[in-house]
Amino acid sequence: MPMDLNRSRTLVVDDHPGMLASLSRALEACGIRSPHAVRSAREAVARLRNMRYDIVLADFDLGAGPDGQQLLEYCRNEHLLTPTAVFIMVTAERAYDRVMSAAELAPDDYLVKPFTEEALRLRLVRALERKKALAVIHELRALGRHEDLLQACDRLIGAEPRFAFDLARTKGDALIALARYDEAQAVFEQVLQTRAIPWARLGVARALEGLRRYAEARSVLTELLADAPEYLAAYDELSRLHGRCDNDDDAKAVLQMALEVSPNAVHRHKAIGELALRVHDLETAEAAYGAVVRKSRHGFAPNPDDHLTLSRIYMDRSKYPQALDALAEAKRTFPGAAAVQASASAIESLVHSKAESPRDARRALDEALAAAHSAGVALAQDITLDLAQACYMNKREAEGASLVQRLVSNNHEDSRLIEDVRRMYREIDREEQGETLVERCVDNAVSINNEGVARAKNGDLEGAIELLEEAARTMPDNAHIVMNAAHALISHMQIHGLQADKHERVESYLQRVRLRHPEHPKYLQVTELHRQFLQAAQAAA
Repeated sequence: MPMDLNRSRTLVVDDHPGMLASLSRALEACGIRSPHAVRSAREAVARLRNMRYDIVLADFDLGAGPDGQQLLEYCRNEHLLTPTAVFIMVTAERAYDRVMSAAELAPDDYLVKPFTEEALRLRLVRALERKKALAVIHELRALGRHEDLLQACDRLIGAEPRFAFDLARTKGDALIALARYDEAQAVFEQVLQTRAIPWARLGVARALEGLRRYAEARSVLTELLADAPEYLAAYDELSRLHGRCDNDDDAKAVLQMALEVSPNAVHRHKAIGELALRVHDLETAEAAYGAVVRKSRHGFAPNPDDHLTLSRIYMDRSKYPQALDALAEAKRTFPGAAAVQASASAIESLVHSKAESPRDARRALDEALAAAHSAGVALAQDITLDLAQACYMNKREAEGASLVQRLVSNNHEDSRLIEDVRRMYREIDREEQGETLVERCVDNAVSINNEGVARAKNGDLEGAIELLEEAARTMPDNAHIVMNAAHALISHMQIHGLQADKHERVESYLQRVRLRHPEHPKYLQVTELHRQFLQAAQAAA
């Protein structure tokens, strides 16, 4: 039975009033009653936050503000589309790069104008039928339930053979997520025996990478791009593979090739910028981050870190006016964010110091310190180091040393940060002073941590708790020490039973580390210990 579209709630997005009316009429001719029409991506988001839609039909070019590509990305990131909803991109651009930019984000379908009403109806029906049949797949994938996803794929392959390829792709991806690489390779290769689909070849390469067969994976990807140079996901995978093999120059070159195909992908410009900074290629980094900032201006969620990074690059290239312009834009774009204001002012002070403007450097430093000392402001590590350097350069050594001491004490295991601190002291010609400060902070953190662990092992849990909780107060961002404090509290409760005050402190410590270091091994260990303790306490109750 043909699908009836008249009950599908539909949102159509186009900035041109005439085209908006034309699209609405075309939808009505397909049987859709009273589609809702808006003229911008921001209006569309407001609608999607408050109403469930079955279909979103959005033009790629939406004038000023976010475009259709950014709308799709934002809706997916913010979960504004239900698992059965379809998003169809419409574009009048026949230019290859713009069409590929729309296709890259994998909308459920895309249409190049002009198109007939019948073509639109067929696309809508096909997309809705696929989403409806595979609804459980989309739900399980969104929840990250990979084992259940595998079972669902196996059930549906027999019930819905027309979607066999979609299900095989989902199954292969789930197997890779579960690190079952041999099985994933077999699934993708079985698809390739029927049809040479690019995503299946990419899946084989990902499986080979998981099996550490890097040369074979690279060969598969190189051949794939030779046959399908428009398949952008393969560039990203090949670049990542080069990076994994410590070949940053090739990783950067591959991403630049991808930008020739699709120049509008902000994440790819940023990846190039990060790689360029890693090998100190400031010219490429400047171009990449300049594109990121420029292309993000009208997006939904511009990132202040991009502005700050660009300003640093300008500073390192002695382009001081451009650096100050980037910082001024950051302050204008994020006026209510104290951390951004502090960060921008810290870098601004460094720029003025290097440009030999001491009065402006002191003024910017005063602004940075005032903002940094505001309640609830947490500065990133690199910004804290910038602020410390600015203090030293403006003869406020005690404040600079205090910032470095707090930074190193909270991150005494972070070798990259420790090297950055040492580099900063070399730049300001205080290498010996910096080495002494770093060693003292690291030794103190290690000593306190080891003493707390020793007390706990010797049965003095009260003493361990007292020592480690005091350390957690003075080093609140030191994940290892904070988690050892939580560990000691849990060990005490395992012996003496659940105590509300101690359990509340454990929860607080876990939340603190979860926000800053969610992948820290000690956090993962203590989280599991906490789960087991609560499970045992509930069973005993």
